[in-house]
Amino acid sequence: MNNNESNLKRFDFVTGRQFEFDSLCQDVLNSIKDENSRNLNLKPSTKYQDIYNYLSQYFGYEGVSYLNDDRKIHGQDISTNQLAIPDIVVYPKKVEQLQWLTSFASHHRIPLIPYGNGSSIQSNVVASQGGITIDMSKMNAVLEFHPDDHEIRVQAGITKNALTDYLKGSNLFFPLDTGCDASLGGLICTNASGSGSFHYGGMKSH
Repeated sequence: MNNNESNLKRFDFVTGRQFEFDSLCQDVLNSIKDENSRNLNLKPSTKYQDIYNYLSQYFGYEGVSYLNDDRKIHGQDISTNQLAIPDIVVYPKKVEQLQWLTSFASHHRIPLIPYGNGSSIQSNVVASQGGITIDMSKMNAVLEFHPDDHEIRVQAGITKNALTDYLKGSNLFFPLDTGCDASLGGLICTNASGSGSFHYGGMKSH
């Protein structure tokens, strides 16, 4: 048995019940958010209404949200810290949209908060100063895959489990196991580690 086959078997053993574990993590995440969101009084952010209308012309109304429920979801990760809610949530689909939004927010001095899957436990995604949260979930494509070079290029919104599914049958795998199903952009931003890091290294090693 070569090293790669041995690694794959070890990975299969560790992740054999990954779906159950991820489901449990998601249940915990939802219960924490429900508990902390109960009886929360959201003050209307009227100063952002004009900005919302302007962004809607660029992203379309389906690409921008001003709803309290959407803002609450994006105002907390799985930690038990207090909610810190953005004023607007944007769902870009293209790199050009991100470039435009970054320029717009910089010009108007509006905070931008990237959001992957909300699985952090360190409040990395909360909007402590309000502003615009960028939900990356719609930018989740695999752009290039070169199995012979052990190289893959993906968009930031793809999740760890989605990448694992994509790699099935290629004799390659993504070894970083963080527990909950984090986005690749979030893993990179935080240099995440997990149960496989002792053997394979943290995110910066990949």
